[in-house]
Amino acid sequence: MENNVYKVTVRKGLGPGNWQDFPKVIFEISLNNKRYRGESFYAILNWACTRFKSIHIIVCDTLQRHNICFNQNISEFNARPLAKQKGDLWLQESQIYFDKLGLSPEITRWDDWLNYDPELYNRYDCDLRNLYKTDPAIQNEINKICKAVWERRKKHENLDDALENSFKNQIILPYFFEETVLSAIFLPIIKGVSAYPGSLPQFWNTFIDGKVNTLNGFKGQTFINLDLKRK
Repeated sequence: MENNVYKVTVRKGLGPGNWQDFPKVIFEISLNNKRYRGESFYAILNWACTRFKSIHIIVCDTLQRHNICFNQNISEFNARPLAKQKGDLWLQESQIYFDKLGLSPEITRWDDWLNYDPELYNRYDCDLRNLYKTDPAIQNEINKICKAVWERRKKHENLDDALENSFKNQIILPYFFEETVLSAIFLPIIKGVSAYPGSLPQFWNTFIDGKVNTLNGFKGQTFINLDLKRK
């Protein structure tokens, strides 16, 4: 493994905080994001271990069950263990980077948080779905995200246009609602800056700023974008 193949730079993401003031960084690992594998992930970890006292990694494995259900035409019940296996494999493959950098990050899995507070999860989930139905601004922002995801997937997987609505309703909306709701649960508990090598949903600012009285776990949270460029 080569060292310093990528340079990591920070762009302001969401929220009011200065990332340099945080002793802990949070990485929410999307298993479909290629930046969380190989030399790019090594560069991200190398950047983090020199700037933060601790690292918390959330392996978003069973979140991928929504994709697996659609792609393989199987039930959520059957998709969950397949998604969990993907998380197991990612952890096995990533151990080499932890060992090389001498890291012992705190690691949690997606189901740890799904099972953490079911009552709060259900309340947040109902509130978010209601906002999607009744708030035109939030509905528009979420629909734009759905459209962008669809266009990428359609191009890469050669999907038929007739599948767009089922793709949106079966994958993107359940995936995105779950991701948003669970983030509002674990962020105030872990207490760190969330760093992500990709785009962030801008409408999350609605909850971060406290403009609506729900998903209160987002209030005051800070997110940053990470850019990776080959040296």
